[in-house]
Amino acid sequence: MSNEQSKKIEWRYFGRDSNGATVFEIYRCPANGKNIEFQRHEDVQLLLQDGSWRPNMQRVLTDEIYDGKFDETIDEISEEKAMEYYQTWLAGEWPGRK
Repeated sequence: MSNEQSKKIEWRYFGRDSNGATVFEIYRCPANGKNIEFQRHEDVQLLLQDGSWRPNMQRVLTDEIYDGKFDETIDEISEEKAMEYYQTWLAGEWPGRK
């Protein structure tokens, strides 16, 4: 997962499961003490299959928060867990957006 900015910023990672049993997308945002709703839109990013991060993904998670399908405290995962999902998905079928 390459991104020059990621070397300068500490990140929080989230596994999106829409209240289901299976995580199917990984998101991140700066670990700056702000909840996702208060992050800048471009700072909430989605992990893509090629290892890059798509910015401007805040709306997806805020919609899920308002629908009761996402909770920052429950859905937050470690960077190591995010990388584990990524490697597993690369070895099999990619579950999320490409």
